[in-house]
Amino acid sequence: MRITKKLAAGVAGLAMVAGVSLAGAGSASANTAVGCGTSTAPILVSHPVSIMDDGNRLGQLYLGYFADCKGVYAEIHWDFGPTAPVQPNQAGEGGMSVYRPAGTVYVEGENKDGFPGTTFAKDHLDGTFTTSPIEDIHHNRWGGTYAAPLKFLPDVDLTVYETDTGWHQSTNCTNKHMWGNWHTFSDGGWGSGIYLSCT
Repeated sequence: MRITKKLAAGVAGLAMVAGVSLAGAGSASANTAVGCGTSTAPILVSHPVSIMDDGNRLGQLYLGYFADCKGVYAEIHWDFGPTAPVQPNQAGEGGMSVYRPAGTVYVEGENKDGFPGTTFAKDHLDGTFTTSPIEDIHHNRWGGTYAAPLKFLPDVDLTVYETDTGWHQSTNCTNKHMWGNWHTFSDGGWGSGIYLSCT
């Protein structure tokens, strides 16, 4: 599947909204990426990957980037979902479960530096963003310099709690580690995955 320009622009616009609020909150736990968003808006630098559970899209995982601080971050844009299970109609159509994702989203670098993540626990899918701390693409936490190709990717450790239309509860994807599409900043390379499956 090739990402369309329209989709890329739409997700980048969503990342911009979330990224600017993140930059405004500061980046105390970030690597050395400071001043992010003061002079540039964030851009999308990896193809978004859909997070799927039993055929339902929960959200999209991707990388965002601030050029002014050379900082990369992982982000999940959650889909919208009901706050209580929706019963199907008389024909058995239209029923919807409630999905409650919990876990940690973070950036993984080529050198496996153990970057910190952002934990989340949602009552339902709500259209919001979960964003990792911003990491410097050129320098590690000990002052060393990364070599090309400056490869980073978004990661999520995910558990999904589901309440179906019969009010049965199940746990899917227990602490499952999933990677999104990578990006190499030295040469502009992109990963090309389409989705991550919880089940």
